Amino acid sequence: MRKVITRTVSGRFARFVRPPKDVAYYLHLDNPQQIARLCNRFMGQGIVYGICNQVNQMIYIGSSLNPSLRFQMHLTPKSQLSPNQRDNSNTHLQMAISKYGLGRFKVLVFEVVDLPVDNTYMEKQERLRIAEQRYIDHFPKVQLYNKINSRASK
Repeated sequence: MRKVITRTVSGRFARFVRPPKDVAYYLHLDNPQQIARLCNRFMGQGIVYGICNQVNQMIYIGSSLNPSLRFQMHLTPKSQLSPNQRDNSNTHLQMAISKYGLGRFKVLVFEVVDLPVDNTYMEKQERLRIAEQRYIDHFPKVQLYNKINSRASK
């Protein structure tokens, strides 16, 4: 059962939900050592994760076969990224990080996805996408930074 949080969004009430149980979470993302711990812990594993704004409970859901690289793209200040790397991170998330500061966000690792060694890269990607979509579907659209990826409106 999902726990509901009622918030005012654009002059109306929206029903936000709490994130599902996580495998691990990381706070204090403004500390580079914390980001290094996060990147090293899941190296070489396929994961589904959320980056949650602790101020307004908005969340970005993502998945990656290379979490270390992906987290560096998300959590490195935009000014330090090359234009190509900036395009690989969610614009809404990047704007929120610029507005609130990295210290106001936490990373939740929801699932380490079992990826058989004999699967092709595309098969692994598909397994991750299916797992990621389950978590995207958990949240109402108004709570997600990744508006494009969410299929169903709730």
